[in-house]
Amino acid sequence: MLISTLTVTGTFVWCIWKVLTTDGEDEKVHGFEMETPDNK
Repeated sequence: MLISTLTVTGTFVWCIWKVLTTDGEDEKVHGFEMETPDNK
């Protein structure tokens, strides 16, 4: 269980680090939208 937790935490931290250090990558991040594309 410890290995699993460390793997998921490491992957999460790596993803955040990758988004913050890559130029223009933060513009590609999408947030959670309450409306689906069908409702627009």
